[in-house]
Amino acid sequence: MYVYLLHFGRFRTLAGLTHDQTIPYDLLERGYTNQVCIDFSTVVVDCMKSRHTDKLQVEWKVGDVRDMIEIDTKSVDIAFDKGTLDAMIYGSPWSPPEEVLENSGRYINEVSLKEERHVEKEY
Repeated sequence: MYVYLLHFGRFRTLAGLTHDQTIPYDLLERGYTNQVCIDFSTVVVDCMKSRHTDKLQVEWKVGDVRDMIEIDTKSVDIAFDKGTLDAMIYGSPWSPPEEVLENSGRYINEVSLKEERHVEKEY
């Protein structure tokens, strides 16, 4: 099955220690062979690359999810967020700080540009 899957962060525990992220490899076993996982930490990316050197269908990249210049526009079939947006949001949900609005807005816009739309929008 050729589906371009893009994974976003939470590849760490709260203590900052890396752990083995199984979701990409569980999906690989189910036939999803073209996956990219993005995290801002080189330590996490290097750790995950070294743990799964035999599974080249899952690519690990260091990157900023608010500015994914290495990912082509409309090249992603599925964007899989495992907590990245949750980590950006704090403060009041009715009046979030400007930083929250800016960061979460940039992230949503960036993902929207990368994801290929298969559903027609109705206005």
